[in-house]
Amino acid sequence: MSDILVESFDVDKANGGTHTLANDVGSLASAFVKNINNTRKGSAGLVGSTANLGPRDASMAAELTATDTLTFRNANGTQKMMGEVWRYTGAPGGANEFIVRGRVAITLTTAQLSNLSAISGIVSEANCVPFVAGYSSTEISVNDYQGSTFGVRMDGSGNVVVSRQSNTGSSITVYITVVEFTGANWTVASAVSSNHDTARELVTLSEDIGDWGTAFIEATGEGDTSETGLADTMFLVQVGTTTSNVYVDYQDGDPAARNDGTAYVYVVQNDDMIVTRSYNASIVEGNNSYGTNLGFPAGTNLTRDLDQLGLEWTVSTNGTGTAHARASLAGTITDASAGVIRHWVHRSGNDVHVRWGVIDLSQLTAPAGSPSDSPSDSPSASISNSPSNSPSDSISNSPSDSVSDSPSDSPSTSPSESPSDSPSSSISSSASSSVSSSPSVAPHPGGILKRWTGSAWEETTGFMS
Repeated sequence: MSDILVESFDVDKANGGTHTLANDVGSLASAFVKNINNTRKGSAGLVGSTANLGPRDASMAAELTATDTLTFRNANGTQKMMGEVWRYTGAPGGANEFIVRGRVAITLTTAQLSNLSAISGIVSEANCVPFVAGYSSTEISVNDYQGSTFGVRMDGSGNVVVSRQSNTGSSITVYITVVEFTGANWTVASAVSSNHDTARELVTLSEDIGDWGTAFIEATGEGDTSETGLADTMFLVQVGTTTSNVYVDYQDGDPAARNDGTAYVYVVQNDDMIVTRSYNASIVEGNNSYGTNLGFPAGTNLTRDLDQLGLEWTVSTNGTGTAHARASLAGTITDASAGVIRHWVHRSGNDVHVRWGVIDLSQLTAPAGSPSDSPSDSPSASISNSPSNSPSDSISNSPSDSVSDSPSDSPSTSPSESPSDSPSSSISSSASSSVSSSPSVAPHPGGILKRWTGSAWEETTGFMS
């Protein structure tokens, strides 16, 4: 069995709704939620509405509140969300181990452009990735998406930071899981893009990841100072010219897109991981429904189990108007042997572009006792929540459309794509910030956090946002 297994979810939920996982993750320190949507990391929109939607109606987060329960947070209505729960099942200290160092909800009030939360227990901050599980926004206007479009990064000093360019009077709460990839088999790289306003930017990674076929990408980015259109608020990430750089591309969907914010990219590499990629510039969307299925990229192994596969996923669109939330396209793998990826968005109407990858984790099978670069702090903090009695939606069993033909993997040829080759600094100001080796995870609302004193577990308050 692989050391890391994946459970996908596809649910329609209102605020406070819950979903029971088919597989208990065992420990909250060994699992995280991966949001599968565009780089805004929201929801796919309101179920039952094909009207223009403000950020309030296209933003939701999935929190892992118990070892078998997701709890959903939003500010209005029933929304569609798709994502994955990754769980580590290998031996403590194994070469493929990751450890959750913190689960935090960071709020930017109407007056704030940035905020942070301290994360304790980190051994090497250079090996940490802040996965965004989603967000909620109070903003109802389609003309103010820039204030609900944010970037997330580690700052090199043990903090996870959320930032935006404009607040426009809106309040947002971003739900983040900080994961440290502690096993010896992992390499984590990062990059910052701040020169992509009129053309895609080629940015330098903090580490050479060696092989793009063994690495996956996560990314978020701030909104523009004032531009609030569809293509201005999301971007595609494409592998670069070498294994030391990556493209951040706001103009792939529309050459007129403008974004003067900062984008943050993380790349996670493991020699035993297999990643295949594809690209499609004419996604056939649904209209408050499932669209035409995507197929797996060429070369993907179709003999893997469903729980051994995850998605890399970035989305863009043509159009710089405010017909939101087009291109808030959520995706999930539904059939491993047939190579089927299902997607949903609340309204259609634009030319949606997707770069996606299938992440094959089946070969991550390090034997017990395999060495790790950083000693494992397992067992980590124990978080306990009373299970909800609310009924949980099962994963949708709507019939799938036929698998699309293998899409072209060639890069976009928009005339605005002249790359900038200027190197960019890595996200963390220090390459390897050693903070504290005490095992801990930021507590969850309603949860109990315990820490190891060296001789016994004791309750502690920890950090809260």
